[in-house]
Amino acid sequence: MTGTRNEFDTIGQDVWILKVDSFGCLEPRCQLLVGLETIIDGYQSSISNYPNPVQDNFELNIFQENYYPNIFDRNQEILMLDETGRVVLKKELPNMSSIDFSIEIDVSFLNPGFYAIHRLAGNAWLDSVKLIKE
Repeated sequence: MTGTRNEFDTIGQDVWILKVDSFGCLEPRCQLLVGLETIIDGYQSSISNYPNPVQDNFELNIFQENYYPNIFDRNQEILMLDETGRVVLKKELPNMSSIDFSIEIDVSFLNPGFYAIHRLAGNAWLDSVKLIKE
């Protein structure tokens, strides 16, 4: 950015220039939070994936500290986003009747790169993890 600044008496005026992405986000992937109603306070979960980096298939493991009926009773899904924030995989999770759960996911069709996996229950964001595809 170039320009000239002249000294004027500008009481109480500030100018801000913000660089945003095509979604209007300051932070990458913030568009995921639009439309979410809830981030569950006090909810404890752990989501992990193995192997990471991955070539074809990986196992997504979810461990939940406590039983939350308002989470377990909702349809849960995972969204996988590429580096640009584009959804490349959307998968509904089976009914989670236990606090420890694993699912194998095929990503052989994806290009090499970095991906973010988000776990949602209805309009509530629960957890996320990163994945490297070789």
